[in-house]
Amino acid sequence: MDDVTHWINGIRNSDPYLFEASESECLTMNDTTTAAAGKDRPSWLIEPCAEWCASKAMHREDDLVDDRLHFSSWRRFILLPTVAKVLVGPMPQHRQLIVYVEQHVSEDQPRVIVTDAHTSDNEHRFTVEEATNLAAALLHGVSIIKGNEQAIHSFGRVYTATSDNASFTP
Repeated sequence: MDDVTHWINGIRNSDPYLFEASESECLTMNDTTTAAAGKDRPSWLIEPCAEWCASKAMHREDDLVDDRLHFSSWRRFILLPTVAKVLVGPMPQHRQLIVYVEQHVSEDQPRVIVTDAHTSDNEHRFTVEEATNLAAALLHGVSIIKGNEQAIHSFGRVYTATSDNASFTP
């Protein structure tokens, strides 16, 4: 298994040892990378990587189809202390969500990924528009909890952001 696959699988399967490694340890380049072979990019990579792609130097000509990913070095771990703890090895730990950005080369746009750090069967892949709508709905819920009168009385509101600069004002 190559380094990128190990890193991505670690995110999805919550390998606790992988999370202790630095990003440079997880993203090491090996002799079969495209950069090492002196090419700009592999033949399957039709367009250049997005600016946020942390795997630019690691795309290889012989990557398996499932491994042909752009992924961000940014990721956010969200601790869920009110949810029942899970056993990770012998130790109970708080459940966590992981949020990061990824785009398979076959996808027409990047996705914001929200996944449970402790299981790989609970992953949600949001387009930019869907993530914007989810963020607006979450902020609306927080506004209701905080007693925002306008938010409390807007029961049937549907969020349909259709642009990259869409925003929500509670």
